Amino acid sequence: MKKIVCLLMVLSMVLMLLAGCGQPEADLYVTEDLAENPLFLALVNGFNETQSRELVVESLPAAQLMDRLESGEFPSAFFLMTPEAEAALSTQEVTINEIFYDPVYIIGPREDRIGLSQLGEYSADQVLKHIILTKSPFVHAASLTNLRKKEVLFWEQNGITPDPALYLEADPAEDGILKTAAEHNGYAVVERYVYEHYKDQYPTLTLLQDQCQGLVDRFCMVVQGTDTDSLAVQFANWMMDTPGQDIIYFYGMEEYGVSRYLPSIH
Repeated sequence: MKKIVCLLMVLSMVLMLLAGCGQPEADLYVTEDLAENPLFLALVNGFNETQSRELVVESLPAAQLMDRLESGEFPSAFFLMTPEAEAALSTQEVTINEIFYDPVYIIGPREDRIGLSQLGEYSADQVLKHIILTKSPFVHAASLTNLRKKEVLFWEQNGITPDPALYLEADPAEDGILKTAAEHNGYAVVERYVYEHYKDQYPTLTLLQDQCQGLVDRFCMVVQGTDTDSLAVQFANWMMDTPGQDIIYFYGMEEYGVSRYLPSIH
């Protein structure tokens, strides 16, 4: 991953907040979190190598970017799509391009005593509800990740308070969710790349569901519906074509043996 660190340094000037006179208008607006994502930086760098002018990117706090979108200001934007943002954009003349996503798995004991593998047609919140209502151990991430936040939201929306004795915090190591689930014969939601990289170390666990509706993080680029030839649109098209999708697919392969994220097209 040393190359990725270098990219962060090389692109820091491109992704700085634009302020003051004389700064060019941004071609693309992104959330601050995404501006620091090494894969996004690799995509920008790869695209810029094909262009005579570099893509100008401005990062904004997520709330500010969402306010712009919801108020009808539609600069080209790249961000982690949420149900709220998708609803706000549904009546606007925009094109939403899903570029890549962060797949997750629901895992558990091989004996699957609560039949979770048979609930593939149900939404993730219903599956999680089933785990809790069957009094099964459930392992959550040690840090407040996006995935953990979604889990907490599911409990709130369904009026569920998990039993503290069965709602287990994972070991903080990268494979901590698997480690704790194996120790307690429990269930968990885990990022695909983590499971694939460490699964052989935890033979008592197995993949039960890989279609986790409502839990998958989708990274999308939004452009105005009338915009067909701006540099931002060219960037979106490039990311959805083979060069961009290859960068996404092979990112993390050397470190984890599988893609860290998955491209949405190929």
